[in-house]
Amino acid sequence: MLSDFFDLGNSTTGNITKHGNWMQSPSAYGERDSHRDLIPAIDVEESEKAFRLTADLPGVKEEDINIEINDRTLSISGERTTERSSSSDEGRTQFNRTERHFGTFLRAFTLPENVNQDDISAEFENGVLFITLPKHAEKKSEGRRIQLNQSNKQKKH
Repeated sequence: MLSDFFDLGNSTTGNITKHGNWMQSPSAYGERDSHRDLIPAIDVEESEKAFRLTADLPGVKEEDINIEINDRTLSISGERTTERSSSSDEGRTQFNRTERHFGTFLRAFTLPENVNQDDISAEFENGVLFITLPKHAEKKSEGRRIQLNQSNKQKKH
């Protein structure tokens, strides 16, 4: 169930702290310059057979992405490095405005118990990361009759 899929938060420092019932990164509480933090947007979809995470990672190279699973925690981390040059043919350049975000990121999710961790797969195409988390096949319990045993009181008589 999608409501069992918990986002543990974002972190650009690797430190995820707990505030109340929510896991949040320090940047969410203003302890860092959140304007400069790289926090990828991630969508989580659910179908009958799988969950699918889609993460926008423009400008991040495939070799700079790390996906790990530990127990039921899926972690996506990486880095987007700046391509700024410190000089040009005309001498030193100065940026008048910088709106693009650079740096490291970490997103962590607690997976529902029905995720088949052995079959998780990932693809990266045109700056978008797709992670497919298949569900375990649902075991349908067949009904059966439970036989009543004679109680000890009846056996003594």
